[in-house]
Amino acid sequence: MALGQNSGIERDRRANAAENFGSAALSPEGQSVFYVLSGVLSIEVDGEVFELNARQSLPIAAGKSHQVQNLAAESVEFLVISHPPSHGDRVTA
Repeated sequence: MALGQNSGIERDRRANAAENFGSAALSPEGQSVFYVLSGVLSIEVDGEVFELNARQSLPIAAGKSHQVQNLAAESVEFLVISHPPSHGDRVTA
């Protein structure tokens, strides 16, 4: 399957050091899995902070408030996989 807008898979994301991806958000319908390719990714889910290293993943259930940040000194690369596709259904938490 090709990666695209309707696949539910975002192409890999790259985050420079100390980058914040915006305010906390949630997807009321779709569940997501964040998978770290390289670096360290911090994800806050309903007030609890998780630090993911390369080759680690974190599932996030539909309706859970979450915020993604790179708090490390190095860049981070990660994948986001959502089902059903969550394009356009994010809500600020």
